[in-house]
Amino acid sequence: MLRCLSMANRIRILPPEVTMKIAAGEVIERPASIVKELLENAIDAQASSIKVELKEGGKGEITVADNGLGIPPEEMDQAFVRYATSKISEFEDLYTLKSFGFRGEALPSIASVARVEMISRPSEEPTGVRMVVEEGNIIEKSEIGCPVGTLVKVTHLFEHVPARKKFLKSASTEQSYCLEVITRILLGIEHIRAEIITDGKPSILVPASARAEERFAILLGREAASYLVPLIPAADGPYRVNGYISHPQWMRANSKGIYCYVNKRPVRDTIVNHALLTAYKNVLPPGKYPLALIYLDCPPEEVDVNVHPTKMEVRFANPQRIYGLVVEGIIHSMSKFSPEEPKRQEISQRVQEAVERYYVEAKRPIRPLITAPIEERPVDDFTFLGQIDGCYLLFQTPEGLVIVDQHAAHERILFDRLTEKASKTTGESQALLIPIIITLSPPEFSFLQTIMPDLTALGFKIEPFGPSTIAVKAIPVHLSNDDCVSFLQDLVSDPAIRSLSLLERRNKMLATLACKGAIVAHSPLSEEKACNLFRDLKKTLNPATCPHGRPTFVKFSSEDLKRIFKRR
Repeated sequence: MLRCLSMANRIRILPPEVTMKIAAGEVIERPASIVKELLENAIDAQASSIKVELKEGGKGEITVADNGLGIPPEEMDQAFVRYATSKISEFEDLYTLKSFGFRGEALPSIASVARVEMISRPSEEPTGVRMVVEEGNIIEKSEIGCPVGTLVKVTHLFEHVPARKKFLKSASTEQSYCLEVITRILLGIEHIRAEIITDGKPSILVPASARAEERFAILLGREAASYLVPLIPAADGPYRVNGYISHPQWMRANSKGIYCYVNKRPVRDTIVNHALLTAYKNVLPPGKYPLALIYLDCPPEEVDVNVHPTKMEVRFANPQRIYGLVVEGIIHSMSKFSPEEPKRQEISQRVQEAVERYYVEAKRPIRPLITAPIEERPVDDFTFLGQIDGCYLLFQTPEGLVIVDQHAAHERILFDRLTEKASKTTGESQALLIPIIITLSPPEFSFLQTIMPDLTALGFKIEPFGPSTIAVKAIPVHLSNDDCVSFLQDLVSDPAIRSLSLLERRNKMLATLACKGAIVAHSPLSEEKACNLFRDLKKTLNPATCPHGRPTFVKFSSEDLKRIFKRR
């Protein structure tokens, strides 16, 4: 039985202006979404030169100019009509698609939530047309002298959608999102000159003649690009894979450095990601990810790009074939990676350095992290029994047997000390005789500017040393030079940290800093050092877990042991 609807709940057809804004919400989430759509339109227009200008991270203004085909004057109005497109004419065209766009939603969606000014001129026309659209309505249209191509300027973003506007992040954070989108798209195309300007300053310049290695150095940073090696091409019928993968010496704490392209379209695909990580399974430590650019070519009819309005997801007709091809290509390419003795020596040295940093007064002015008090120590209520695998410490206590994870325990100790100091004063730092120079990608460099106050509070002294390069002149006292580099690289490449509040971000940084400074696993400890660690752990506020939530110890009572050995 149907219940009666009140007058307020009657089914009705929504007005066009409402449906447009609802539809726009699926395509336009933030300034980066607009940059993506306009950049893809420029590429589809066969542009050989593209210029992108951002003001206030895209919140103030976004301008994308290209020298592509341009839009004929009689078609300018249609460009802002929903589902009007030059890419397809019937449904079957989706399966022969070679362009980035095809839905005809980008420009109408942008115009429904912002003010859009478009100037365009085809090569066969003596003049161009300037059109201004706001809230989906054309408010200006006139003839104008302009170069061949198209310029689109977007302002007043979400001016009439305040609910969406309040969810935008700071200008620097939104700028980093925009630069990430630009980087991802430009890594997939060649022979296009791209110039990116942020708040009037050049940020990225990719020459049209740049070789692949040069493009990678510009877009990913020289240091990351130096670890890339060509992927040995693999083929299975019409399916082909090629690209670049990183040497095992390069690793990150997240999968942000994995770029996948299907017929040059940037996508996020779980099949390709899983295949890549499977190939690296016995090469990288658990929780570490490579840098990779995977280019897949397959017949358009074998891949469905009409999965999501953002066009970042695809479906393959034969996913098993894709999976096997990617794994085969990567494993074949990895055969050239042989273990290097210098790398093993480096790891050994870092382990020894961590041990010395933890227990021995170093030659440089570093305060020992665990020291025995000068005053007479009270009698312990535990007995140290030994160490297992250089990782776990065994203690007999009145409550029973306690097994301590030495790395997790040290993390907890360091985190509590760092948190206490951070609440009172700026973290202690040590000046470096020779600054550490780190090259970042443009998005990473942009995000670093956002978190610079937090890094300074932790004890870092960092100064710009070029467009995307920094010079680290001081680091926290308990951090080594190598750990400093990995700490900063992992931090700026972590997408999750950007959505955190200031307090959450600070705690995450402190937790990562504690992890980098903690004693590593497989390090032998003397009885005195093991007991010092156990005493300090018991004094912490939350001794049961490390800052990342892993247990620092497990306990077996006498009753537990009796049950295990069936003595009761």
